[in-house]
Amino acid sequence: MRPIALAAVSLLALASPAAAATLAVATGPSGAVPNCTGDPAGSFSSEHFITVDRVCSRDDIGFAHGRASAGVGHLGVKADAATINGDSLFAGMGADATYQDVVVFTHDGTGADADSTFADVSLNLFLDGLLNAASPDSGFAAATIEGYATVGGGFFTFRRILRGDGAEEGFNDFFTDGVLGDTAGARLTTPTVRVNFDTPIGLSLHLQAGVFSRGVFSSALSDFSGSFKFAGGDVFNLPDGVTVNAGDYLVNNRFIDPLAPPSGAVPEPAAWALMITGFGLAGTTLRRRHLLV
Repeated sequence: MRPIALAAVSLLALASPAAAATLAVATGPSGAVPNCTGDPAGSFSSEHFITVDRVCSRDDIGFAHGRASAGVGHLGVKADAATINGDSLFAGMGADATYQDVVVFTHDGTGADADSTFADVSLNLFLDGLLNAASPDSGFAAATIEGYATVGGGFFTFRRILRGDGAEEGFNDFFTDGVLGDTAGARLTTPTVRVNFDTPIGLSLHLQAGVFSRGVFSSALSDFSGSFKFAGGDVFNLPDGVTVNAGDYLVNNRFIDPLAPPSGAVPEPAAWALMITGFGLAGTTLRRRHLLV
């Protein structure tokens, strides 16, 4: 399997364990909708919360809308498109977001395996969102959500495609509790990987949404705003005596969420609230350019 990428988002150099995580986002049209507004095209990176929002439209075609956001331990993407006139015209949009960090696993030196230099671990994630596609009058629409997680040498990916005729396809490397890519959320757990103790190990998450719409009244939606993130509780499943840390955000296998509200506060920070609000545009599809033609 190969890493997925909608736009050219170069992999960022891994930071040291004490540094902030690196984040990257991108959105871009993939159809005949050249008139775009919002953030510039291309990819953007930051060590802080970052979001990109872009709308493309043409009166004789329709619109395509994409948004991608990334924060420490959180990724969100949304893409939607609708065609209003002409079966030969089409609209497409994609959005992707990446989170990268470095983690260090340690052993407290107790137990029967106290002399071990490695451990077998797995990562817990959560995904929640919605796919929707409609293609009446012989049109075509599709919505896709896909993503991956890497831990050390392990690479695990998932993909789900929903087409306007109701057909679905995809694959999933994760152990899944719940519904992947639907109105219900899913807890995703990677297969185990072997990691060495006291060694910086790369961790990355990537989430990508894409939509495609062709034909009058066709539309598609892939809405996973702010929903691919570390699961609550233990971030990693670890053997006894083992823990994991990463700078200020992953401490003794617990995620210290920099985007969480202060204790006792109800609203989320404004930046994160903007990301999960959504766009309110009807129907979209997610599509990777090399998947749908």
